[in-house]
Amino acid sequence: MSTGANAHRFLSPLQFQWSVMALACSSLPAITWLDWRVSVVLIGVLAVRAWSARRYPQAWPAWLRVLMVLALLLLVVRVYGGIFGRGPGGALLLSMLALKSTESASTRDARVMVSISLFVLIASFLMTQSLVAMALSFLAAVICFAALEVLTRPSVGGPTASPISRLIGKDVLLLLSLAVPLTVALWLLVPRLNAPLWGTDEGNNGRSGFSNSMRPNEILEMLIDESPAMRVRFENGARPNPNSLYFRGPIMWNYSADGAWSSSDIQRSPFGPRNLPSPEDIRYEVILEPNDQRALFVADRPVSVSEPSVIFSSEQRFFRPTPVSDILRYTATSRLADSVPQGRYPRQERAWALGLPDARNPRTLALGRQLAERFENPRDLVAEVLTMYREEPFRYTLEAPEPLGIHTVDEFVFDQRAGFCQHFASSFAVIMRAAGIPTRVVTGFAGGEYRNAGYLLVTNARAHAWNEVLIDDQWLRVDPTAQIPQERVDPAARDALGENRSDLVRAWQEWRDQMADWWNRTVLNFNAKRQSQLFNNLGIPDASWEVLIGVLASVIAVFSIIWMLLFKWKDRTVRHPVTAAYFKVLTRLARKTGVIRADAEGAQDFLSRVRSEHVQASWFSAFESLSTQFIHLNYAGELSALSSQDIKAFQQSANAAINALNTGQGAN
Repeated sequence: MSTGANAHRFLSPLQFQWSVMALACSSLPAITWLDWRVSVVLIGVLAVRAWSARRYPQAWPAWLRVLMVLALLLLVVRVYGGIFGRGPGGALLLSMLALKSTESASTRDARVMVSISLFVLIASFLMTQSLVAMALSFLAAVICFAALEVLTRPSVGGPTASPISRLIGKDVLLLLSLAVPLTVALWLLVPRLNAPLWGTDEGNNGRSGFSNSMRPNEILEMLIDESPAMRVRFENGARPNPNSLYFRGPIMWNYSADGAWSSSDIQRSPFGPRNLPSPEDIRYEVILEPNDQRALFVADRPVSVSEPSVIFSSEQRFFRPTPVSDILRYTATSRLADSVPQGRYPRQERAWALGLPDARNPRTLALGRQLAERFENPRDLVAEVLTMYREEPFRYTLEAPEPLGIHTVDEFVFDQRAGFCQHFASSFAVIMRAAGIPTRVVTGFAGGEYRNAGYLLVTNARAHAWNEVLIDDQWLRVDPTAQIPQERVDPAARDALGENRSDLVRAWQEWRDQMADWWNRTVLNFNAKRQSQLFNNLGIPDASWEVLIGVLASVIAVFSIIWMLLFKWKDRTVRHPVTAAYFKVLTRLARKTGVIRADAEGAQDFLSRVRSEHVQASWFSAFESLSTQFIHLNYAGELSALSSQDIKAFQQSANAAINALNTGQGAN
């Protein structure tokens, strides 16, 4: 069969199964970031195609494929709001790859599909670089290599070859021996970029869930998310009580009529009053997960951070020039205090922190004014409101009832009295402002859980909202949610923080998180600075990108020479048992008679030549019978379709031909 005909022939069931398996496995790393609706569609398309392959191996009708392309395009636009960006771009790539299986009826199409699957694995790292994604990508690469082998030589191993034997076959292992060292060399030697490869910011709705606005129930999605937000290692053996740690995030000043809190760039003016170092300060290292925001999370009253070119705002927060789009590692210094100094514009901040919308929450405003008449000292007023939360039947729950009207704070304070941190912080701020005490809402993370490895794990479930009140020119931290007794905290809320986990589940989660922490610190945080340190330790100081490229080229050249020697030394010919038995007979024939088959000589032509020269030999009859069987088996259909009985029968014929050659005459 010619190469062109072979490229267009229909796939065998075995080849199609491996092609679809490679395609499905290349999509596995996308599970961590792909929208579930797109995932369901992709799985559905592949499942239907795999189910219909035996009954309808041809490509699906063109009109059906066009409709499916349009439907998937509309789905991506509906889910992601457009087609531009990493998210929708990745979803479209995977969708089109899944649809490729509906037109792949030939070996050539299948090879293209598997090759694109390998490209998808590379593209997936633009979305996630987690340890789980790396493990899934490695598995998918092995399966893609095995699929390429099945497409190239479907008869390798015979029809009874198991999937495991194909995955650990010598060709697959040889490909891995080429790929793994090259991958490590590229990771170590490719110059690191100071900005993301794609170079764009995809908005201010960071992956952590925090933004510069807080609408009703907006934090709820984070409170049920146990994925890591950051890991903190304290220096000099310090181990602060996690319940007293507050990592300040976006600060809300403006309260609108619809119950939303927000802030603006003006309110986050730069160059706030810096805190001078003190012996009481603590120093710690933070490994921050990507969140697409510029703000750095620092505990309590911030003093300094190691990140270059940061801006210190009047809100006592640090901002980077670019969003945190990759794992970020930095050291910070803080003072464990429950207050931060007032900003650069005290009058303006006071006005912002007293603003309230008109004609909203009249009962809460009346309560605040009554408290202002009773208490002259603002600290006593704050204590009275906290006592109200603690002693009256307020309840902490993640299943807060929906407000029935426009007076949302009134409903929470006087009617429902059930909610989570967002409700408590919002209602406290309205009461304080009504009483004439400047108050703002702060969002961020509170607390964490120490791991055996010595670091504090802060998950997204630790997202929190609290308040800061302006007293004596200091913004004093007040947490009304902390006033709720444990007996009035719903079990579901404690479950979200992992308080009711079994010892086995806790041990598994801790091991998994320690592995993720090692991966982040060792692999993902291998930045330009650490790369420079590595080469400095190797005796190459100040390694520029030219030096790195030169070293990389030298390493690739050395590996190439080794691989070429391997290919030359190792016989990579892998034959089907039928073909192997036939060539064994040819080897014996060449030794016995000196008749050698030319590389371009077919089995039929070679038989004709042997017949013309040795037709009278005693062994010729056995050789002719064997050659006729081989021609029939090899060209009548796929060798992979042969049964084990057929293979065994042919091998017995080959042994008979060899015996005839051994006992017969070498020539006429």
